Amino acid sequence: MIILKYMRPRYIILCFLVMSLTAPAMAQNAAPGSDIVSRTVLSSDGTWKLVRRVYDNGLGDVVQETESCQGSALPDIVVRHEYDKRRRRTRSWLPVASPSNGGGYVSGATVASLAASQYSDTAPFTRTEYDGFLTSQPSALHKAGAQWQGNGKKTSVTYSEYVGAGMYTDFIEDGCIYIFPDVKYLCTRTVDEDGCQRAEYTDVSGRLAISETSEGRTYYIYDVKGDVKFVIPPALSGYVLNSAYGVLEDTDAMIGKHVYVYRYDSQGRLATANYGESPYLDAYHTKYDEKAEYDYMGNPTWVYRKSPVTLENNRPSSPSDRLRLEYDGNQLVHVTDTVTSGHNYEGAFHFADGADQTVEYEYDANGNMTKDLNRNISSIEYNLLNLPSKISFGNNSYIYNTYSAAGEKLTTQYAIQMLPVLGPLSGNGGTTKTEGVSGPGGTRSGPATPVDTDHRYYCGNVVYDRGVTRLLTDEGYVTFSETGAPVYHYYLRDHLGNIRVVMGQTGTVEQVNHYYAFGGLMRESTSPGLQPYKYGGKELDRYAGLDAYDFGARSFFADRMQWSTMDPLCEKYYDVSPYAYCFDNPVYFFDLKGEDPGDFFYRLDDTAKDFGNYYNGTSIVNNTEYGSSIYLTTDGNGRVGFTYTIANQGDASSVICSEAPKGAYTVAQIHKHANSLPDAYGSEFKNNVFSGNTNDAVVNNKIGNESHKFSIGHLYSANGYEFYKIMLNAIRGK
Repeated sequence: MIILKYMRPRYIILCFLVMSLTAPAMAQNAAPGSDIVSRTVLSSDGTWKLVRRVYDNGLGDVVQETESCQGSALPDIVVRHEYDKRRRRTRSWLPVASPSNGGGYVSGATVASLAASQYSDTAPFTRTEYDGFLTSQPSALHKAGAQWQGNGKKTSVTYSEYVGAGMYTDFIEDGCIYIFPDVKYLCTRTVDEDGCQRAEYTDVSGRLAISETSEGRTYYIYDVKGDVKFVIPPALSGYVLNSAYGVLEDTDAMIGKHVYVYRYDSQGRLATANYGESPYLDAYHTKYDEKAEYDYMGNPTWVYRKSPVTLENNRPSSPSDRLRLEYDGNQLVHVTDTVTSGHNYEGAFHFADGADQTVEYEYDANGNMTKDLNRNISSIEYNLLNLPSKISFGNNSYIYNTYSAAGEKLTTQYAIQMLPVLGPLSGNGGTTKTEGVSGPGGTRSGPATPVDTDHRYYCGNVVYDRGVTRLLTDEGYVTFSETGAPVYHYYLRDHLGNIRVVMGQTGTVEQVNHYYAFGGLMRESTSPGLQPYKYGGKELDRYAGLDAYDFGARSFFADRMQWSTMDPLCEKYYDVSPYAYCFDNPVYFFDLKGEDPGDFFYRLDDTAKDFGNYYNGTSIVNNTEYGSSIYLTTDGNGRVGFTYTIANQGDASSVICSEAPKGAYTVAQIHKHANSLPDAYGSEFKNNVFSGNTNDAVVNNKIGNESHKFSIGHLYSANGYEFYKIMLNAIRGK
């Protein structure tokens, strides 16, 4: 139950009427409504502190952020944000240095004057425009600077209803997919500053049905559970368009030509991923396979992969991995691979069974993996944030990592521990020794010395990597020639954010990456050493056979489909292994940082499903309500979607929902009913029986002169899969 629903209606109207009159003024000119202060001590005696203040306008919209150094005369750093009357952010000013004021509020006019002076620019701010179709979504994004804004350089986004040769999918008993034309889609078309276009078409359920680039259209076909079953690339899109009212089957000749086919188990986990190029997609003709079975908690217990032994003469593929994985609880302890030969080509990405011991993996008290004998990792040391600070290999190779206090990687050092050459043990003419080696002069122990082989430095979006400087951008990266001239490299990504192609500034293909479903590299990937960002856009470290993707909060091993450490937010997902990747469904779920497999959803109802799935049981057991806010966010590619806050816990009959972050756009609040409820809710809610209740009210809140609606709804049904009154109109501003 939400406390707000019991307020008197007249009070609610008055409350929002007052806010509608004051919000624009407060956001732009007047003193802020409130501020949040955080302090970081910089000196041992506590006299120097970094003070951060975040000011809002009284409605939760962040209007100013300041940083000051207490104990010094250094200037304050100020960032200002502006909003329109609908509480949509329209401008974000570049940081300015303001006279030291302890982080005090700075007027908008002062910020504007300082920015114009310090940047010598008439437009030192980013600017966002909106249209009337989806009023809460940006229609144009302008980068800071008069050169951009004065010359019409912007990223424009248009939203429209598309009716054309589309697809409607349905799953029937014979395993066929029926395709129908003339279906309505929401089309989101983006044009960047260089005129490059991309478009996405989503169906009425919010599922991505078509993605379009200059190369053509890629189609996504779903089964009845909403899981992706077929992915049809541009080369075959004509087949789809010309197959109105046709039937698409697993055995269709078209399916075997450059098509990915996915199948799932009863729990929605990916069981089989096939890719084929022959006229028939059977066990013999598929080119790359990845299959898995799981235990109750989602830990993979059997993993199978197939890959071509050679790329010549269209020879059939053969198994590259056939793994049996054993666990102690959720922690992996032993892996056996019965495939022992045939795929040891340069750059091969498959499991290397480097040990045969009863216990091949060990963990510390925090659940961090500290030993991996199959990778020849003898030990892993972690810092206080459970991030790996030192990885030691059995061949005396080492990886040293350093991080900021916030967990951001700063440096990586690759080193080989050299054994020192020592002098004779006595003056009797003994022979010079190497540590640990016996001889006529005896043996003497001594410290081994690490020899630096390579360094990698991370400075924001600049990476200094073994003599190569990369300036990372959303669209690729920039390197620099010997004369200092910039050289541009561009990424082509798929719908999951995986980097598939790297192109040079002249249009030449520099790197190609093909992936198994869980991120392993297929054999036909090219130029693997050109740049390390690949699956999910994450950095792949292959030093000494590590083969780990760095997601920020954790490292991911694609060959065994698991994380190396526990999910920092595993209390949200008590019935899923804390080492499982994306609920074992990487085709559907996307993990931004390795913290939360449910942290981004393209559909509002999927967000509600995830909330219900992982708070329903806890709500029943504890007999308490749990409440969260659903708000808009973006993935690594800038696509807009949804996420929800970690839930607040209430009592048996009420809860105050946790609020979205400051400045975030809340579209819904959602809560889970407890074990028992008052009779007013109906008998169907008692005794752990959850179902619909038509008496529940949805509160539509209007803020400002225009409507900003969000829903306060209930979850119901025993598995928490139904969301009462999903507010699709919320993101349309109706």
